[in-house]
Amino acid sequence: MLNTKSRSVSRLRRAQSGRRFSALAGTKTRRRATPHPNPKVVKQAEKIFAGMGMTPAEAIALFYKQTTLHDAFPITELIPNEETQAAIRDARAGIGIKKYASVAEMRADLNRDA
Repeated sequence: MLNTKSRSVSRLRRAQSGRRFSALAGTKTRRRATPHPNPKVVKQAEKIFAGMGMTPAEAIALFYKQTTLHDAFPITELIPNEETQAAIRDARAGIGIKKYASVAEMRADLNRDA
């Protein structure tokens, strides 16, 4: 039986020769998630991650952690229903929006309604 040192040297030589050796490429070094195929999306996402102080790997790890914590896909669709869409349209058009000269005036109006 070979001693540990000679086995390690043998593994290192196999790795250096370009041959794959599964003991050296353990599960921690194997890439599990593939980045989005669209480079523009990847670049935009990485910019957002950097702004949050995260690397892409940390963002993926966070996604996996949230998936396991919720025991479900952690991202929900945020499509507003018809009522919410109508309210957004009205707000953008300035319909039904009250303007106040001061916070005190706004509070007085709110207290009148209550």
